[in-house]
Amino acid sequence: PARSGEHTMAKLIPGPLTPAQVAGLFLEAFAANDVTRYEALLSEDAHLRVSRLDGHEAHHSRRRVIRRLREEWSAWPDPALEIYRCLADETRALIEFRIRTTKNGQPVRQNWCAILTTKGGRAQAIDLYCL
Repeated sequence: PARSGEHTMAKLIPGPLTPAQVAGLFLEAFAANDVTRYEALLSEDAHLRVSRLDGHEAHHSRRRVIRRLREEWSAWPDPALEIYRCLADETRALIEFRIRTTKNGQPVRQNWCAILTTKGGRAQAIDLYCL
C-alpha cells in the first residue's frame, strides 16, 4: 500500500509537481507544521541546509529534514507566516518570507529565504537562509 504522504500528494495535484507548486506546498507544510504535507513534497533523499547568523547546519534524509523544519516552526510561541515573493524556473523555486512572532512579549520579525531544488516533482534540496 502507498504511504500516507504519497497518497496525499496524488490527491493534492495529479502528476508531477512544478517547482512553483512545490514551493506553495512547502509554505503550507511549514505553516501547518504537518508531517504528512512534508512527506508529500519531499523526496526520500531530501536534504536541508540552514544558514543563520549563529551558524550553519545540514540535514540529510526526508525524516531528518522534516524533524528539523518542524523544530524550527515549533521554536516560536505564536508564529505567523508572511510571504513576499516566489519565483520559479524549471527546477528551482525561490521563496522570500517572514516569520512574525513574539519573544518576551515583544514582536519579532525574521526574514527568510528558501531555495528549493526539485527532482521528479518533489523537493530534493532546500537551502534555507535566515536574513
